Amino acid sequence: MKHAGITGWLLAGTLVAYFALRIHVLGSVGGVDAAPQLPFLQQDSRVYSAFRAWPEYVRLLAFPIDLSVDYSPGVILPAHGFTPMVILGLVILLATAALAGLTPIRPFAGFPAAWFCITILPVSNLLMPIGVLMAERVLYLPSFATSLAAAFVWARLPDALRPVRLRQAAALASVVLVALAARSFVRNPDWDSTETVWDSLIRDHPESYRAQWVNGVRVYRDGHLTLARDYWELAYRIWPDDPELLNGLAALHLRLDDPARAIELLERSRSITGFVGRTHVLLSFAYLIDLQYAPALEAARRAAGLDADQATALALQAQAMEGLGRGEDALLAWAATLRAPRGGAWTVWGMFARAQARADRTADALAAVDSALFRAATDSLARRDLDALASAIRAGCYAVGPPPHGIAPQPASTSCEDPLRAWGIVVPVAPQEVATALQNAMQEGG
Repeated sequence: MKHAGITGWLLAGTLVAYFALRIHVLGSVGGVDAAPQLPFLQQDSRVYSAFRAWPEYVRLLAFPIDLSVDYSPGVILPAHGFTPMVILGLVILLATAALAGLTPIRPFAGFPAAWFCITILPVSNLLMPIGVLMAERVLYLPSFATSLAAAFVWARLPDALRPVRLRQAAALASVVLVALAARSFVRNPDWDSTETVWDSLIRDHPESYRAQWVNGVRVYRDGHLTLARDYWELAYRIWPDDPELLNGLAALHLRLDDPARAIELLERSRSITGFVGRTHVLLSFAYLIDLQYAPALEAARRAAGLDADQATALALQAQAMEGLGRGEDALLAWAATLRAPRGGAWTVWGMFARAQARADRTADALAAVDSALFRAATDSLARRDLDALASAIRAGCYAVGPPPHGIAPQPASTSCEDPLRAWGIVVPVAPQEVATALQNAMQEGG
């Protein structure tokens, strides 16, 4: 007994230390970013949605016919108050808890219920958000309760049934076990690979926003951009609060030359996860395409203060400043871009050279062109543009006053053609999470 008491205190101390460390790292027990695509899991409606999942637990344990690899909206829609399914879930939870309380006096009924309550509680969203609304994998350990209940029932059958009835019960149990085994056998191939998982979701639950998202991804890979947009817009209508979907759909709209829709989607994404730097990067990029330089500058500055690639954020700031006519500030931003990690691309050196020329620093501008040529040694098209830039600088094309930003239309009265006009928006070699979206957006018309 003494050793049991010491063990209990050690376990309690370990639990307290674990929660203290978790709060120190995450800021709270559950954290603030368990599931950014499911914001209701961080709000008051989390508990309502947790109650909503309990009827699904019973259905999956008792009659697992309709399965899903993903229970995100709209396989299960979140609950924001008391609905019939929420009330049913609350009743099931209370009944299970009441049965669990009978464990000391009726262990055959209480122990399975207690096992289920204890093992489901940490993954039920009741105590903390777990990152998913509901998932079959959270039932692995709780499902042992059904085995316990079956064992208790089977142990009592010989005393309750005559031999003939016992044989019939055994036959029925065999049929149930074979049916459950057959369901597992049929279901297992759906988990063979990522592609088979998505195939099963599309087949079984096309109402899921992720099913339509995957449909869009697949046709996008085949180059059907308009169809991919339609699938992703359908996914958005089903569930409009997944920042990753919003960012991807926005990048596609940029590629399809619809910056206004991209900005609308990115602003919504920013309102959900304002702490994600790549969202601000994409938003700045979209505002630049739409020639809205002030909000582009604001978004780029916010990106620089978060987890965004600094070279990318600075390059976007420089181009927004150029659009606002702030030449000296743009020159400083280009210089800072070159000093940042991954910021020394030949395109950045070219833009820096043009900014130097606009500030009437011809010698420095030509030196920057030489640096760009050195880094673009194997790119014949780049060298052509850079040679033209050097010629324009020597001819004094930029000294008479700063021309409009490179992505804006060139007025007919300008005597010198800007060789960098066709470059579009320049970004350095960004990290993978930003680069893919920017490259996709720039592939057409950029």
